[in-house]
Amino acid sequence: MLVHGAGPIGMIICDIAASKGATVIVSEVNEERLKIAKDFGASYTINPRTADLREEVMRISEGKGVNVVFETSGVPALTSLSVELLSPHGRLVPLTFAPEPVPINFRLVNKNELVIAGTRNQNSKFKEVVESLPGRRERVDKLVTHVFPVEEAKKAFETAMDKNSGACKVVITF
Repeated sequence: MLVHGAGPIGMIICDIAASKGATVIVSEVNEERLKIAKDFGASYTINPRTADLREEVMRISEGKGVNVVFETSGVPALTSLSVELLSPHGRLVPLTFAPEPVPINFRLVNKNELVIAGTRNQNSKFKEVVESLPGRRERVDKLVTHVFPVEEAKKAFETAMDKNSGACKVVITF
């Protein structure tokens, strides 16, 4: 499977998928987050700024494409590209909302019998997720990369918004 984006949501998806035996590829432009992805079970990490994402995914999947793509980056072009990276009968799970409509190649969707699954209905999984956290505490703690006192809230927000800060999850303490 492929996860676009190594933020907190992407890393939790990576962790759960890897714990269930999936081979996980993580695509992320931030090198610090790519390092974190390895701790969350990523078998492969790709920085699309320095490598051809399509080429690397097809090399890793031996030209077949991936069975599942989780799009957590918020980059509309990746949602479109995901359709091309899926194997026949693959599933695209977009977890982000683009400000503009995202073009999808429905010729490929129909030809390859792809499924695009919405994600806002939590499907009564909250209890199951909470119960799984104690065994994942060490990894979940790694999501917090920066902690600021409330007096430095402005700096905390600036760090969170800076794509080059290496921030994954920024916490403000009171």
